[in-house]
Amino acid sequence: MSAAATASAPTQRHIFISHADEDRLMSIEVVEALEADLFPCWIAHRDIPPGASWMGAIVDAIVASRLMIVVVSKYSIASENVLREVTIAADERVPFLPFCVDGALFSKDFRFFFSTAHRLNAFNLPQQEAIGLLRASVAGRLGVTR
Repeated sequence: MSAAATASAPTQRHIFISHADEDRLMSIEVVEALEADLFPCWIAHRDIPPGASWMGAIVDAIVASRLMIVVVSKYSIASENVLREVTIAADERVPFLPFCVDGALFSKDFRFFFSTAHRLNAFNLPQQEAIGLLRASVAGRLGVTR
C-alpha cells in the first residue's frame, strides 16, 4: 500500500459526513459539534490527504463508518456524488441520518434510500438548536447517554 493510501485510511467507527460542496460551512459546524461530543467524524475536504485517491478514500471511509450523516439540501439532492455516497452506505449497511437543512424535496433516488430513515428536519429551526438536536439524535442512535 502506498504512503498516500495509508495516510488516507480512515479511523475505524467514525461518522461519515456526506454533503454537497455548497453546504461545506454547515458540514464543518456539524463536525465541530459532534467531535466536541467525542464522536469522531470523517469529512472529505479535511481527511483526504494530498495525493490520495479521492474516490478510493471516500469508499474506504464509508465502509469503516458506523453512521452516515447526510446534510440534505437542494444542493445535495442535485449532487451525483452525494447519491453515490448514500448508495455505497446502503450497500455496506451503514445506517444514515438525513439532516435536512432546507425544504428541498427528495428526488426519487433519495426517496428510495430515505423512505425508512429517521430524518431530522432542521430547516425551520435556529441553526444552533438544529445542531443540538442532531447531537442528541446521534447520541441516541449510537446508544450513548449524554
